[in-house]
Amino acid sequence: MRKIIYVIFKLETPRDREGSLAPALVKKCPSRCTGMDDKILSLYAKGNTTRDIVALFQEMYGVEVSTSLLSQVTGAIVKSSV
Repeated sequence: MRKIIYVIFKLETPRDREGSLAPALVKKCPSRCTGMDDKILSLYAKGNTTRDIVALFQEMYGVEVSTSLLSQVTGAIVKSSV
């Protein structure tokens, strides 16, 4: 026979609209990997289309990459070079 006890408690979390609080248990991490950015740019520079790059990443790494992410990566390079 098992006894299950439920505990109800109120959890209050502070508002952080500016994103200034660092998580205590799970550290913040970048949303993109620079190694991946380099691979994307290399493939793009070789003349691959965004759809080709999406298919290559799916085939090689088993990772789904969106065309909008590819546009963000290439757009960031264009902005930094201007």
